[in-house]
Amino acid sequence: MGLVQVAVAAAKETTLRTPSPVLLGILAVALFMWASRGSMNKNLPPAPKGYPLLGNLLDVINAGGLLHLKMISWAQEHGEIIRVVLGPNTEYVINSDRACAAIFQKNAAVLSERPAWLVGQKYITNYESMDLLDASNPRWKLQRKIALQNLTSPQRAEDGLPFLYHETLKFLYQVSQDANAGTEKQTNLWDSIGRYVYSTFTSQLYGLEVIIQKNSMMATISGFYIADIFTALDYLPLALKPWAKNGIKRHDSDIEFVEKRLNYARQLVNSGSAPDSFMTRVLTSTDKSGATDSEAAYVALKLIAAASDTSRVSTWVFLEQMMMNPHVQLHARKLIDDVVGDRLPVWEDIERIPYVR
Repeated sequence: MGLVQVAVAAAKETTLRTPSPVLLGILAVALFMWASRGSMNKNLPPAPKGYPLLGNLLDVINAGGLLHLKMISWAQEHGEIIRVVLGPNTEYVINSDRACAAIFQKNAAVLSERPAWLVGQKYITNYESMDLLDASNPRWKLQRKIALQNLTSPQRAEDGLPFLYHETLKFLYQVSQDANAGTEKQTNLWDSIGRYVYSTFTSQLYGLEVIIQKNSMMATISGFYIADIFTALDYLPLALKPWAKNGIKRHDSDIEFVEKRLNYARQLVNSGSAPDSFMTRVLTSTDKSGATDSEAAYVALKLIAAASDTSRVSTWVFLEQMMMNPHVQLHARKLIDDVVGDRLPVWEDIERIPYVR
């Protein structure tokens, strides 16, 4: 029985026994708020039709893995910015590059803070990961400084290219050796792309390659947590919060993983055989900005998780688009061949082939 059904059943039972003034008052307030929602929301972006109190929550849950199609449908109906009501919470979905620029670039100082993700922030990362912290949080500032100094600064922009070239060659060789390549039997391409992008980032961050397609590093955090919407559920005892128990377990597992990688990186540094990587730079740096080695190693894990999933999906979508638009693929191939010849492309070639930018 769902939460709403329980509430309705309890209300019916209470009403039949005795009409509670408190219950009647709550119902009256709820009905008033629902009836007056039009005037309160008249200056807000449009929202799809929803259900009383729940809004669009059931639509989002029922969409499941096809939620992106539901969002596209709503965008086509309602425009560049839509308001999605999820129970007591409201989210805004931006559907155009023009709206993104106007909101997140021109008004970044006001609108760039992250939303509150109860499960991710409190349980899965224990308020320790900059990818879920507000930019005003001191820990976010510290971790961002670590990342900027040792990985993401403009001065280090080209440091990742050797890793990218190496992993690209491995990926191309792996795919070319697949006897089922180009047929319906080629079922491991998604895993191959995953190994490719994860290994590119783990090499840069930890100095470790991902050799096999199934690897613990490739486990990602995803999911839809009802407690992120109905935050009052967090007041329940821990025994009644499976999302909290699973989140704590995941955090403990991440910390164990990080410490093992940190110890391995220390061994390489101490032996003088450490490859160039984020962790090697951190361990050999005299300026750690007040961060511990363990925190830096945790930052590395979260950078890998943040970068790899988006890169994996964008690579997959690119391959799909090339298959769906062979004329574009053929034209790009000709332009690349004219510039590159029989060697492999390098990053500098992109300046001479504006079509592929």
